[in-house]
Amino acid sequence: MGDHSAGDGALKLHGASQRYLWILDRLGGATTRHCAPEHAIEWDASGHVVDLDKYVADPIYGLESREVSDFPAVFWNQDVVAGKRLGVPAQRSARLVLYNKAWARELGFEDAPVTDEGFREQACAAHTELQRDEDPANDGQGGWIVDTHSMTMLSWMVAFGGGVLDGSGYRFLSPKNLEAVAFLKQLYDDACAWLPQTSGDKAPAFAARGALFAAGGLEELSEFSRALAAAENPDEWTVLNFPGPDQPGLVAYGSSFVVFKGTPEQQLASWLFIRWMLSAENQKEWVEATGLFPLRASMWINWRRTPGAIAVGRRRPARAECPDPAPARLMADRARHAWGRLRCHVPIQHTLGRVAEILAIMDRTASDLVK
Repeated sequence: MGDHSAGDGALKLHGASQRYLWILDRLGGATTRHCAPEHAIEWDASGHVVDLDKYVADPIYGLESREVSDFPAVFWNQDVVAGKRLGVPAQRSARLVLYNKAWARELGFEDAPVTDEGFREQACAAHTELQRDEDPANDGQGGWIVDTHSMTMLSWMVAFGGGVLDGSGYRFLSPKNLEAVAFLKQLYDDACAWLPQTSGDKAPAFAARGALFAAGGLEELSEFSRALAAAENPDEWTVLNFPGPDQPGLVAYGSSFVVFKGTPEQQLASWLFIRWMLSAENQKEWVEATGLFPLRASMWINWRRTPGAIAVGRRRPARAECPDPAPARLMADRARHAWGRLRCHVPIQHTLGRVAEILAIMDRTASDLVK
C-alpha cells in the first residue's frame, strides 16, 4: 500500500486479504463460545481489544481536541461501551429510498411522498399504470421493488416509531414494528410492492420503470446510475428517507476500526494507520470515491455534491444505530424469512401472527447472542 508519514517517521503498509475465520483462529480462546465472536464487545470480553482512549488522548500521537470535535457525536460515540473506546468509526452508510421523479410527475404527483400513505398512493398508482399497458409481463410490477436487507427493514421500523434497540439490549417484537410490517404486507397484498428474483435485479428494474421506488445503500447509488445510463433512460430520480406516519426513517450504520492487543510497537503502528485513514485529506478522497457519509464534519461540504446528500437534506443524521454483527445477521436472515411469510396469500391477521412469532424468536436469540 506504500508509505505514509507518522509525524516523526514513516510506516510502510502492505495490503493483504485474509479470510475472516483466519482472524478468529488467531484470537484463540475467543472462539470457544457457543457462537463465534464477531464484534468488538465479545473480543474485548476475551481480552483481545485495546481501549483506544489512551491513543486518542496521547499528547504526541493522539488527536487534538478540535479534531475530536470534528467527528459528529452520532458517529464518534457509537464505539464507546461501558466507558471504553473499543473502536473508532471506519465508515458509515444508510439505506435510502430511490424515487423516479420523472415518472411520478407523469402519474400526476408533483411532490415526493413524506408519509407512508403518500408512499402507498404513489406506489399503487405506478402499479395501476403498468397494468394498463400492453405488456402483460410487467403487470405485477410498478410500485416498490422489495428489498430484504436488514437495514431496510430496520429503517421502515424506525419510520413507524419503532426500532430494535432497547436500552443495552434488543427488542424486535413491539407494536410499532408490527405496524411497519402490517404496512408492508398490505402493500404487497395490493400488488403495490413486488419481490425481485435476485437482489441484482433491483437496479435494472428501476431503470426500466419496473418500479417507481427501490431501496439501496449509499454505496449502491452509483450502481443505479449506471443501470439508468445502460438503459438510456434520462428520467430524473432522487433519494428519500423511508416515510412513516409521523417521521422519516434514516438509520446510519457501518464498520469501525479496532486494534487488537500486541506489542506496544504493533499497537502504536495500528493506531497511526487509523489516524492516517481518518485524516481530513484522506476523508476528502474517501467521500468522493465512495459516496458514504463523511466521518468529519469539515468534510460535509464535499459530501453535499453526492446523490446521498439529497436524502438527508445535506445534514448529518441525528440518529445512528450500529447493531452488533451477530444479531444484525440474525435480523437479515429473519427478515428474509419474514418476507417469505408476507408473500403468502393468506389473511393479514394470520400473517402478522406468524411474523410476531418470528420477531419473538429474534428477541430470544438476540438476547442469547449478546449475553
